[in-house]
Amino acid sequence: MDILLDNIVKLVEVTDSSGNNALHYAACHNRVHMISMLHNKNSTLAYMKNIEQHTALHKAAKYGSVEAARELMKQCPNTVEMVDLCGRNAFHISIINNKLRVLKLLLEYELPEEILNKQDNDGNTPLHHAAKLHQGPILWLLLNDLRINSYMINNEGHTPWDDQADSDRAHDPRFE
Repeated sequence: MDILLDNIVKLVEVTDSSGNNALHYAACHNRVHMISMLHNKNSTLAYMKNIEQHTALHKAAKYGSVEAARELMKQCPNTVEMVDLCGRNAFHISIINNKLRVLKLLLEYELPEEILNKQDNDGNTPLHHAAKLHQGPILWLLLNDLRINSYMINNEGHTPWDDQADSDRAHDPRFE
């Protein structure tokens, strides 16, 4: 593979109709060795976004590719700050897709509170999403992290606690 990449360096920058490059695919499929090789050939690949504005780290978070996420954080740790079209970073994506192991990995890093409490375009933090989606283990993990602000207000004027209560009422026949 190294010989192929040496001879066809531009090949690693080719994208499909959705804007995904080779690094996006390596992240989806948890191909750590490929991620390392691609990064060595072109370190800017980690910052390239597809049409949804997802980076390779977003893809690793979406598909639960823990080792790929670890390698991407090692190679390009500031990609964790990058957001997609909805204003969501890798924390949001891991929670929306219920990827607890990726979230645990991301929380191991000493990241500023601003990243962990980042509000998306609707004003929802990762904690808002976990509450809305009734993700008990993820809620527990987030609430036990001192960097998480559990009282941030989204664009609807709700805290994650409000979202949890609203979601509970929506699923409880006593409130119909």
